[in-house]
Amino acid sequence: MALKNIEKMSLGYWLLYQPLRFFYRLFYHRFTTRNRHLVPDKTPVIFLANHQNALMDALAILFGFDSAIVFLARADIFKNPTVARLLYFLKIMPIYRPRDGMENMAQNDAAFLRSVEVLDAYRPMAMFPEGVFNPHKNLFPLKKGFARIAFMAQQAGGEGFDLHIVPMGIDYNNKREPYSDVLVQYGAPIHIASLMDVYNENPPHAYHLLIQQVRERMLPLIINVEPTQYHETYMRIFDIYEQESLQDKTIENKHYRRFVWQQDKTEKLNRLSVEQPALMDSLQTDLDKYFSQLSEYGVDDKLLRKPRRNMFSLFFQNLLSLLLMVLYPIMMLVHVLPLLTARLVLPKIKDPQFISSIKFVTWFFTSLIYYPLITVLFCCFTENLWIKICFLPVLFLHGILLQIISPRIKMIRNYFRFFTLPKNVYNDLKVKRANIVKFISDRL
Repeated sequence: MALKNIEKMSLGYWLLYQPLRFFYRLFYHRFTTRNRHLVPDKTPVIFLANHQNALMDALAILFGFDSAIVFLARADIFKNPTVARLLYFLKIMPIYRPRDGMENMAQNDAAFLRSVEVLDAYRPMAMFPEGVFNPHKNLFPLKKGFARIAFMAQQAGGEGFDLHIVPMGIDYNNKREPYSDVLVQYGAPIHIASLMDVYNENPPHAYHLLIQQVRERMLPLIINVEPTQYHETYMRIFDIYEQESLQDKTIENKHYRRFVWQQDKTEKLNRLSVEQPALMDSLQTDLDKYFSQLSEYGVDDKLLRKPRRNMFSLFFQNLLSLLLMVLYPIMMLVHVLPLLTARLVLPKIKDPQFISSIKFVTWFFTSLIYYPLITVLFCCFTENLWIKICFLPVLFLHGILLQIISPRIKMIRNYFRFFTLPKNVYNDLKVKRANIVKFISDRL
């Protein structure tokens, strides 16, 4: 599909969209959307979201809305003509940044005009207004590109054109790992027509007002760690208090329950960082020592939340996981190509923001080839029709089971390392953890 037809739905796009959505839902444990009803119907819309997880953020927007969306992405990935054609097919348009060369910035005018045409055709658009990947849970300053597009589109559309901007927040409980949770939240839409009088009189001021409004409506939808030097400290506190974050049973969804708790604690930690930075530095040092020691002995903080039980208790409480551990190598062998491809590719990835995306893309494309291929080979050795029909679905269910039990197998390994800890090391870790918990509890 060429750039000139990017707003139109093609058969090829639809055929890719369906399995991609299916695999995306399998990749994550829970995919939750909140306030989807706030998105206006039958009117032009621009979605604006935070950006911390590369391709997976775009897919969260796409499958949260559950319909085709045209995205704007940085222009440097369009340099290769073949890649550019693929990106146009995926409904992605280029937008230039100062770092792409000031001589190229003029090309944004054409991109903005094309965006106006897409919106005029009532095809939703999506952008990441921070302009770059954000490795932290916070919000970078927003760029004005989306504001220019919004006002240009509204002005070109005339009276009957009713453009809205919908702020979004995307949150992952573990953005690098599959079978984690994704929370997509929609904020109150911004009616661009209400700012047109300001725009007609003073465009830069209108850009500033719109950027300010979008930021104000995005912040309640994300975790906003303001002092980024303490970002790792915040995340470690969230790990230690994971169980406490799920106590509010009035909130049904566990990920949203955790999000509300983390957002509240983040605001308090932000204030503490400003008012008492020395205390935060001390807490950061204590957490560094504690987690460094955990890493040294290969154990997880979760195991130190309760008293250490004996090996017999561990055995009977995890009997099923131990049995599955025997079958685990065989299960891994069945799915060797998708798993091996990701493991070969990942070491070459320097930017950690791409880890989850690479895992998903390699799993998706190798699965589309590998599973049908071994199904055909299997069918060559059996004449039973029902076995032939059931083999591929069973194979997929087998893969889902493997994804579910993998964390359990890792936890069993953690248990064994935990029970081999020297008593003095165990006691030292318990004391350090208790001191950290008391320090935090006294102040939050």
